[in-house]
Amino acid sequence: MRHMLAGLLLMGATPGITAVAGAQTPWLMDYLQGWYSDPVMVNAEQPTTITLWGWFPYDCGVVDNVTVVDSGHVEFALSQGPACDDTARVWHQSFALGLLPAGDHTLHIRRAFYNAGEGIPHIADASFQFHVEADSVPPPPPPPELPDLGSYQVRCLSGWYTEPNPPTERGPTRLVLWGWFPYYCGFVAGYGVLESDHVTVTLRRGGACGVDTSRTWSQPIDLGVLSKGEHVIHADVRVQDDPRDTVSVRTATFSLVVGDEPVSAAAPNPFVESVRFNVTNREAGPVRVDIYDPRGRHVTRLFEGELPAGTHPFSWAGKREGGERVPIGIYFSRVAMDRRVITRRLVLLPR
Repeated sequence: MRHMLAGLLLMGATPGITAVAGAQTPWLMDYLQGWYSDPVMVNAEQPTTITLWGWFPYDCGVVDNVTVVDSGHVEFALSQGPACDDTARVWHQSFALGLLPAGDHTLHIRRAFYNAGEGIPHIADASFQFHVEADSVPPPPPPPELPDLGSYQVRCLSGWYTEPNPPTERGPTRLVLWGWFPYYCGFVAGYGVLESDHVTVTLRRGGACGVDTSRTWSQPIDLGVLSKGEHVIHADVRVQDDPRDTVSVRTATFSLVVGDEPVSAAAPNPFVESVRFNVTNREAGPVRVDIYDPRGRHVTRLFEGELPAGTHPFSWAGKREGGERVPIGIYFSRVAMDRRVITRRLVLLPR
């Protein structure tokens, strides 16, 4: 489940943070799936906050006994809370570490977990390293936005996304549903497309499987080539042997918009002399177009200002603001508009 949750909720680990060699990594600790930092690029000029996240193996969980022992040690506990209608079962907890000196740092984590009805905690430890830059640097371009995961929609269904994202009318669309089992050793017993706007997934309890700590599932479903416009998808999740209630079918509804890409694909890409792309805004408003390198450093600004509604062409000749050509490699266009940020990867080849 790490690749699913990290890809959907937090988009992976924070740049500059790596697991300690030979130590248990955070995503292998039960119920702890990953982390991120504020600021994104940790530096010695700004206070650092590390946020851990994961999931509860039961409804209505709480994070308590939160302690920052020092800048290199944090502790917390997971326990079951009062009755509620919680279907997301995802937790986040921030730890303010303060100003850290430049260099490599190790954060040690101790997690206490209380099983329902048990008073004795289960203790687990993990650690990871992160690097603190001497000064602040611009954050790297964010990844393309994912649709609202809708983790509140139905029990056992935590979210969805599409491949490609966003879907286009130029090729087939794959819908990926993901969520959690209400028991250990579950598996996806079946799935299908009833109609172009109606899909189904069946979850079932399996036999003995040893220690199953993930209790999570994901299922890709091919929808084929979708026409341009909005598609309302109904997803039926059939949960067999649910210990909480006898309702076996729960339905979530969400919308896919096909062909409504505010930033077109770059062409040619890879490129040698220049690369072109279009920016389309539905309404007049402010737009900013920048180029960044893979480390998040600003290369040049192509435009900043008001644009009328419509489609507007942009191009980049592989040069910095001063006019010198940048080294060959990977770069990112970053378009900020309509309260959204859209990035595209650009590859510059040698002449």
